[in-house]
Amino acid sequence: MFSNLTCCVTTRRDLPGKTPVLGVLKLDADYTPVQGDISYPGSYSYKVCFRILKDLTPEMCESGNITNEVKQEIVDAVKYLEGQGVTGITGNC
Repeated sequence: MFSNLTCCVTTRRDLPGKTPVLGVLKLDADYTPVQGDISYPGSYSYKVCFRILKDLTPEMCESGNITNEVKQEIVDAVKYLEGQGVTGITGNC
């Protein structure tokens, strides 16, 4: 799975005035996003900050059996994104 949990802030183009920043929580899954996918930085016309949720796999989500460690990872990831100044937070699944 992915080991890079750092925030990636990108813009496709600059917008006038105050630019919103979207926080995206991503599953720990091995796939390559394409243009238009929520996980593809070039899909946005504003800044986006990504955070991979370590060990939160699609299979874990589907089963509904989320470990306490992953629950804490989610809390930590939200706090991290808030610290980056995001305007809102969503997920890729």
